Amino acid sequence: MKTETLKITLAQRILSISDNALLEKLNTYLNKESIIGYNADGTPINEKDYLEDMKAINEKIDRGEFKGETSNEVKKFIIDENSLEG
Repeated sequence: MKTETLKITLAQRILSISDNALLEKLNTYLNKESIIGYNADGTPINEKDYLEDMKAINEKIDRGEFKGETSNEVKKFIIDENSLEG
């Protein structure tokens, strides 16, 4: 089924639903599946996966297992990389 046809079919089905509990489930599902960004390779990032990743990173930070770079380290890396091109 083509995308536009599928959208119309789904919209018609949703409009015919009178069960509020089912509508709430659909709303919850759609909110969890919302795309909030994209990875560098172009794959989408949904809200649920993003929040799970952030939770895992925060847990590593709390356990002292995460080593991130400071702003100055990142700035130095960018400057050094750009100086190689010039």
